[in-house]
Amino acid sequence: MVKIPIFDTERERLMGLRVCFSILLLCLTVLSAAFADTVTLTVVQNEKAPAIALEMSDTIEDEIFSCFFDAGHIASNTDVRFDGSRFSEKNFGVKEAAFGLSDFLVVISLQYGPAEVTDKERKITYAELDTLTWRLVEVTSVKTVMQKTIDVKKIRVTDFDPYAQVRQVADIAANDSLNAISEFKEGGKDK
Repeated sequence: MVKIPIFDTERERLMGLRVCFSILLLCLTVLSAAFADTVTLTVVQNEKAPAIALEMSDTIEDEIFSCFFDAGHIASNTDVRFDGSRFSEKNFGVKEAAFGLSDFLVVISLQYGPAEVTDKERKITYAELDTLTWRLVEVTSVKTVMQKTIDVKKIRVTDFDPYAQVRQVADIAANDSLNAISEFKEGGKDK
């Protein structure tokens, strides 16, 4: 008869508990990821936006991406697009989201003024964001769950840094779209 040593010392027993705990933690992490929503973010800006607008669009995308990640969603993104006039198309961005196996698509349309703005005192150049419109689409049904426009000029300025301003607008859009996802999943008015 072969004797199988289980734990000969207290140290081996503790090591075994650590391994079991690590495996349990890994299983819980994988299980929670299996129930997380997957979201594709597509940012599009108007064709006549100045070249510097791309930096602002990237800032907005990063902020929204972070909000979705912090809320526990699995988020992916597409490259910033420059064909903003196509935003009104019902299926705009859905194909890419479907290929990415996403549950939801958030399309963010950014409308910038035509000229870049230079603040000589602060030594920065930026594009002036006029409006941000976002649309939440359930990918499998291609159903628009919600669409909302934010008039940036009506938002109270709390920071004179234009990049901080657009982050504030991005936070509003992210929170509104996250709430729309929650309402939709709970069987709210939009389902």
